[in-house]
Amino acid sequence: MKNITFDSSIPSQLEFCSLFRITGWYKEYNLTDEQIYGSATNSYFFTSVRDKGELIGCGRIISDGYIHALIVDMIIHPDYQGKGIGKAVLDKLISHCKSNGIIDIQLFCAKGKEGFYLKNSFVPRPVDAPGMQYTNKREGQN
Repeated sequence: MKNITFDSSIPSQLEFCSLFRITGWYKEYNLTDEQIYGSATNSYFFTSVRDKGELIGCGRIISDGYIHALIVDMIIHPDYQGKGIGKAVLDKLISHCKSNGIIDIQLFCAKGKEGFYLKNSFVPRPVDAPGMQYTNKREGQN
């Protein structure tokens, strides 16, 4: 893969949204292209992966810059999966956190991708660990 390049630039809205669409997350999030792209531009850190200039992957970090970092939107185009590119993106994201002294690195993992992260030094949060997720539903409301 000699034409593969990595950089910390945020791709164009068209590029990012096109790559994001392959995940199927658009249906789940029900957001516009502008909202999806806004999430990218508001990232603490972003890594783009290109093959001959075409965006084929990315990953980003949401962070306070000191203590907590959350890795999200790790996307590798299906034609490029299984070639070590995802590991390289993850390594760059983790390295950025560590080089900035961030001590708590977490991530959102797509369903079925747990094995990849387990092989790369992540572990599931213990059942009794702190942390919850807001569901936007209250008892008796739809």
